[in-house]
Amino acid sequence: MAIDVSTDIAGALSQTFQSDIVRQYSRLTTTSAALPSEGAVQGNFKNVAWDVVLGDFYNGFGQTANAYNEATAVSSAEQTTDTISAAILPWALYRSAFSVSDQEYDTAFVSKGTASQASVGLLRERVLSACTKLASVENVDTWTGTGTATSGVYVGAPNIVGLLGGALAASGTYADISVTNYPSWASNVLANGGVPRPLTFDLMAQLETEIYNACSEKPNLIVCSSNVWRKYSALFEPLRRFNDVTKTYNTSVDELEWRGIRIIRDKDAPEANGAGVMVFLNTNYITKVFLPPTDMSRQDVWKVQDDSLQGTNGANMVTDHSVPVRVIPLAREGDYSTFMVKSTMQLKITRRNALGYIADISIV
Repeated sequence: MAIDVSTDIAGALSQTFQSDIVRQYSRLTTTSAALPSEGAVQGNFKNVAWDVVLGDFYNGFGQTANAYNEATAVSSAEQTTDTISAAILPWALYRSAFSVSDQEYDTAFVSKGTASQASVGLLRERVLSACTKLASVENVDTWTGTGTATSGVYVGAPNIVGLLGGALAASGTYADISVTNYPSWASNVLANGGVPRPLTFDLMAQLETEIYNACSEKPNLIVCSSNVWRKYSALFEPLRRFNDVTKTYNTSVDELEWRGIRIIRDKDAPEANGAGVMVFLNTNYITKVFLPPTDMSRQDVWKVQDDSLQGTNGANMVTDHSVPVRVIPLAREGDYSTFMVKSTMQLKITRRNALGYIADISIV
C-alpha cells in the first residue's frame, strides 16, 4: 500500500504568501543624490543655457595686463577683454511605461484582503518599479551618457551628457564650447593609456593639485566605483586597530575620507578590463537641472506629478534623486490601461576645471 506524503497533497492545499514583496533589484542613485538640483528658470526652458567667461586669448579676445611707461597713453592694443560665451546643452528626455490589464485588476480584486487594497497595491508596485528604474537609468547616464542614446528603443534620442561621457573631458567640445579654442574650459583627467595601475595617495594628490592650479579651489566630494572604493580602503590595511571591548581586530570602516573630502562609492560608476575610476567633484559647479511641469502638462496627470524621483535597493535604502516625475495615464486600449512615467533633465557643469577624474585604476 502506498503511503501519502506531503508532496502528494501539496497541490490541493491553499497557499498564502507573506504580505511584503521582496524586491530583488538594486536601483540606488548614489551620485545623483549627492548632487544639487534646480528647476529651469522662466525664459530658459527651451534648453539648458548659461554664460561663461573664458580667460584664454582667442580670436582677438583675452584680457591682458602689462607694465607701462609713465605718461603714456593707452593704446588700442591694450584695450582687451575676456570672452563671454554661451554654454548650451539640450534637454535629456526620459520615460518608463507599463500597463495593467483588466484581468490583473480582477484577480487582485478577489485575492486575500480588501479589493481596494489589492488593486491599489498592484498599481503602486508598478509605479514604484517604473519610477525607480527611471531614476536608476538617469544615474547610469550621469556617469556614461554621451548626450545621445546608443541603446534602447530610441537610439539617437537626447540623453544626459555624463561625467565620463564628455562632461569632464580634457579635450573636445562641451556645451558648444571648444577646448581647442579655450583651454581653460578643459577638465582635469589623469589616465594611463588604458593600462591599469594601482591607486596611491600621490596619484590622488596629483589630481587635486591640477584642479587647484586650474581654479584655486579644492574638490568637496569624491565618487568612485565600488572596487576602487575597496582599493582605497585597502590602503589603510596595515593600520589595524584592536578593540579592547570586543576583543576583535577591526580593519575596515564604512565612512572614508581623503584630506577631509568624503569618498562615496556608486555601483553605476563604470568598471571594465580590470580598471575603475575615481571622480573629484565640486558641488558648487555641478547641478542636475530639470524642466518643471507646467499647468498644461499637468492636465490628466496624477497627483504624484511633482513628486521627486527616488532610487532604492528594493528594501529599506532610499536615495532622493531630486528630479520631479509625472505619472501619466494614457489612452485605454482594449482590456488594459497604459501609464507613462517621465522626467526631463540635464547635468550641468558650469566650471569644468574645478572637477576631474582618475582613470585606469587597477581593481584586480
